[in-house]
Parts: sequence; C-alpha cells; structure tokens
Amino acid sequence: MSAESNDIRQELTDRHDRWLNFLRRLEDRATEFANAAKAELVQVRRTDPDPHKASHGRLLSAAFGQIDQIREKAHTTWEDQIVDFRYQVRELIDIHDPVSRQLDEFMSVCTDAYERFEDTLRALDHELRQTAEEDLETEYQAILDSFQSSRNQFSCRTCGAQLEIERLFFIEVHISCSYCGALHNFKPGADARRIQFIARDLAVRRSAGVLADHTAEKDKERRLYHEIHELKLSAIGRDEKTKAQIEQEIAGLEQLRVQAVLNAPLLHKRYLRAVYDQLNLILPEFREHHERRFVEETGSVIEHG
Repeated sequence: MSAESNDIRQELTDRHDRWLNFLRRLEDRATEFANAAKAELVQVRRTDPDPHKASHGRLLSAAFGQIDQIREKAHTTWEDQIVDFRYQVRELIDIHDPVSRQLDEFMSVCTDAYERFEDTLRALDHELRQTAEEDLETEYQAILDSFQSSRNQFSCRTCGAQLEIERLFFIEVHISCSYCGALHNFKPGADARRIQFIARDLAVRRSAGVLADHTAEKDKERRLYHEIHELKLSAIGRDEKTKAQIEQEIAGLEQLRVQAVLNAPLLHKRYLRAVYDQLNLILPEFREHHERRFVEETGSVIEHG
C-alpha cells in the first residue's frame, strides 16, 4: 500500500471523528438554546395581553432564526469539509483501490450523522412551535370543560323539564324538549364562537408531525439537487475514468432525488388530510365545508366513510 493511500486512510479517520464531534457540539448548543427559549416563549405568551400574541410570534421567529443559523453552519461545514474532500480523494485514487471502499464507508457514516443532526433540529423546531400549541389546547379544553359544567342548567320554558344538550354547538340550533316537544332556539355563546377562531391553528399544530415529514422530504430533494449539481461541475475536465465514477454516483443520487420529488406532494396531501380530520373533530357541524375545502386544495374526490 502506497504512502499516499495510508495518508488518505488516516485523514478519513481523523475527518470522520472531527465531523461527529462538530455535530455533537452544534446539537448541544441548539438543544441548550431551545430549552431556554421554550421557557421564555411560554412566559411571554401567558403574560401578553394581546389576543393575537404578537410578542410571542416575534420571539418565536427569532428563535427559529437562531436554530437556522446553527443549521446553516452545519451545512457549510458539510459542503466544505466532507463533500469537497470526497471529490478531492476521488481524483487521487483508482476505483479498485481499497481506499475507495473506505471512502464510501466514510461518506455513509458522515451522511447518517448529518441526517440525525437534521432530525434533531426539526424536533427542536417542533418543540418551539408547541409553545403556542399548548396554550391553544389548554384554551380549547377549558371551553369544553365549561360546557360540560353548564350543559344541564337549561330548562324548558313550557313545562320546566331539563333540556338535554348533548354537545357544544357552534351554529344556531333548535332543541326540542323530550317531555313536551316544545322547540327552543340555542345560539352559540362567546366560548363556542371562540373555538371557530382557533380551530384552524389548533388543527395545524396538531398535525405538525405530518408536516415535518413533508418538509423533510422537500429538504432532502433540495439537498440532493445541489449535490448532483456540484458533482456535475466536478466532472468538467476530468479523465474518462473519473467521469465514469462521478456519473455512476450521480445516477444513484438522481434516483433518490426523483423519489423525493414523487413523495413530497403525497406527504403534503397527507398533511392536509390530517389538518381537515382535526377540523372535523373540532368543528363537526362544518364537516361538509371542510371536505369541500380539502377537495379544492388537493383536487381529490371526497371519500365518504
């Protein structure tokens, strides 16, 4: 084995260790920041008298910006220290050189570590976003609890019997007395009307996990596109053997990219379906309206269950 091959092997080992340590430090920094930001976000939302919670929104955007800076630092280092290094080594070795296999293993391990790091950052984004979700869930549950405590306090104006209010209504309804049959008009109270205003945000936040799957697939497609583009540029002016190696690598990445392109709209449709399913649970009276909106957004045929 040549001295050059030994040097490359050692550099692969050293660079692998540095990359994993670098990601670990960034992950620790992001986690520490997110934990501190979550506590501040909860406090700001609870104490902000603004019903739209604008202060919370601004602080949340700033927190996402900090996480994105960490994400960008990892991406820049990935391109400079891992991807570019792979191209450099490919120029120096033959495809049959044993070092070629070690290079493939190096890229596989480094890529897996990078994807796990991205998964961690997406999870932190979700946790930050939940600082708004938790308040909405609390508000929604409080409205339901208030209804449960008052639902048996209504009496028929004709015979005095207790009226049976089976569930919380969001639109005006007619309820008949089960004893004398008299009809009574019930209009939704302020609490019930409030649910209509928070329903969409609540449904979206409950579906955040499905949205994360869609976002991850879009990010994967973009990452693969840029990697393929850089590989194509790296092939310019190379010898035929090196070009063949690069083209083989491009073909494999292109298959993954095409699959991501096909998966992304399916995952987006799954996300919208999850949102509208939640809306149907929160506002069942508007199910027909929700299903029409779902069709408008996806072009799907309504499936009646």
